[in-house]
Amino acid sequence: MNDEQILLSLIKKDCEINGFTDELRLAKIASLMNIHPERYQKTLEYLIETKKIGKKGKNFFLV
Repeated sequence: MNDEQILLSLIKKDCEINGFTDELRLAKIASLMNIHPERYQKTLEYLIETKKIGKKGKNFFLV
């Protein structure tokens, strides 16, 4: 799995439970899965630009 697929699956799983994903929680899980912080940020920016996820405040959600 690439970084995009990992982050999307984490966000989907959390959104099924809570309706959103907290930014700090997602960053912690990504670091535990050995995703470098720079790659994490670039991947999140790409997901937001392609409108696969949205961001409101410090929360991410599926679009």
